[in-house]
Amino acid sequence: MSDFIINLLLFFFQFEYLSKGESAFTVSRVVIFPLLCMYLILQRQIKFPITKPMFVCLLFLIVQIFSSIGNAEYPFLFSALLQFLILFVSTDYLCKKRGLDLINWWILCTYDITSIICYFIGYSLSETSRFSGIYWDPNVMCFYVLVSISAKLYLFPYLKNRILKVFLLVIMIMDIFLIIQSLSRGALLGLILVLLIVLYKYSKALLAGVVASLIPLISYLYVTYKDTRWDSSMSSFDLIMFRLFSTTGEELTSAQDGTRLARYQTFFDSLWRGDISIIGNATSIMSDGEYVHNGLLELILAVGPLMGVLFIIMFLLLVYKTLLVPIFYGIYDFSVLLPISFLFSSFFYSYLGYKMFWLFIAILIFRYYDMNKCSSKKYDNLWRQLKLQ
Repeated sequence: MSDFIINLLLFFFQFEYLSKGESAFTVSRVVIFPLLCMYLILQRQIKFPITKPMFVCLLFLIVQIFSSIGNAEYPFLFSALLQFLILFVSTDYLCKKRGLDLINWWILCTYDITSIICYFIGYSLSETSRFSGIYWDPNVMCFYVLVSISAKLYLFPYLKNRILKVFLLVIMIMDIFLIIQSLSRGALLGLILVLLIVLYKYSKALLAGVVASLIPLISYLYVTYKDTRWDSSMSSFDLIMFRLFSTTGEELTSAQDGTRLARYQTFFDSLWRGDISIIGNATSIMSDGEYVHNGLLELILAVGPLMGVLFIIMFLLLVYKTLLVPIFYGIYDFSVLLPISFLFSSFFYSYLGYKMFWLFIAILIFRYYDMNKCSSKKYDNLWRQLKLQ
């Protein structure tokens, strides 16, 4: 029964971001929250990984709860309680099952189905020309599509049926096409990173050749498109280049209203003036009514500079030890693609906006716990190889 509940949770996570505004009836409140409570009720014992990262995460959530009460942000309070449950349930399940099982990975593969169907029927909720499927923001859609791509890449080596392999390849090509149609820069860069990690696993020489050829190509495209202006008659390729080079360059160098640089300046001005409380403002919205659009800065805005910086340090150390070190030494499987695709694609959008953020944090904590405490031969051997090197 517990496995069934987890499978339902993983399935419904892809719909948590459907509502744009605050509503009493959301997937998180009506479906995910009851399922989390049901899982905990059914457990005779909760397996709690006692580690420093887990302690910092719990401290973060406690500060978030106090910040929500202090700022009278009661929707944010419910969100903090929900995140607390997700962290507990996820770490318990991962420690008991020794990670995600194959059924879990197959469920994650379904995160692109609604977007593919919407594309074929010509439906997009976004009011712009960028494709977004059933989601109101193309960046949100791309996050779920990237999760689906990562899950397929993990499953691919386990498949014996050639027809099924070809089918997954076709779907992955369709996923890449959806990301291109969304014009999401974070998703495009996240996709490139995922593909480079896959290439690094199979052939470091080929990866070196690809990177060497990309450097002059990117330089040429930057010079060609950096001063490009929007034109409705642009081709799909020109639109992508415009988003990657012209718009990105303008947002990072110009402080005009609405640009990333302007949002970051507003954030640091608010921090300098003391507008951000020591326990945070319990919100992802800055004083000017705009989102900060940066996952790490959003953490500081939510729980304050002290707890926010402590959590960011812990978070970066977890990423380094559980993801980057194994990749650097080439002793990893494609399960690393799942947290990497999320963390990279959502960095310039939001972390706390996704309840799934705490599932990925739980995955990192489990990897850390397993590498250091558990008797798993796989990670004992991995860590032994790292120490020998």
